[in-house]
Amino acid sequence: GYESQTLDFMRQAFDAFPDKLYCVLTLPHDSPEPPLVGQFTRLAPLPGSLFPEVLYLFNRHALIEDFEVRLGKPGDAEGVSLLVSGMSNAADIKELFGAAQERGTAVVAAVRGEVVGLVTISPKVDVTLLEANFSVSDLLYLPHHPPDRHGEVDMFCINPIFAHRARELLSGAHRLLGKSALYYALPPGQSPPDMLDILVQVPPRHRPDASG
Repeated sequence: GYESQTLDFMRQAFDAFPDKLYCVLTLPHDSPEPPLVGQFTRLAPLPGSLFPEVLYLFNRHALIEDFEVRLGKPGDAEGVSLLVSGMSNAADIKELFGAAQERGTAVVAAVRGEVVGLVTISPKVDVTLLEANFSVSDLLYLPHHPPDRHGEVDMFCINPIFAHRARELLSGAHRLLGKSALYYALPPGQSPPDMLDILVQVPPRHRPDASG
């Protein structure tokens, strides 16, 4: 597949330049993305930036194959602290992770023993409420998804080097927690997490105009 071909290409590129840690790539904003950039991390421009192209980055360490997705455990607390160090909501993430880990709904991604990503899941979802406000049934055949198979993503965080593996982390959460449907509600004004592009936006239900 394209992913394995891209990684093989990047291995050869870094082998040719053993002293390099990063590979950067730029594309015009209106240019279609080639499959290659699916393994790169897209960097957000600084406010007011006039740079005319989109910037992508690939770190040599992203080639490490030892990417393990597993349930979180008490010993991960230090690794989580290192992962979120410097983030404005670091304390909230650590608190959410601790609570989720205790109830068995925290999942981490680790590379060579280092925590590089985490996702915490709320195991109870009011599917009736969601279905009343969003067209969930347009995307899911709900009779095939019992209530206990639904979960809500409380927190998602991944080292940008491994952002291209966000799908693996989320898929691992599905598998480890026995969920067939995961939801994420993006609060207004909040920056989207790195997993947003692998989710499907559920359209809201159109309500009758009361004024009519």
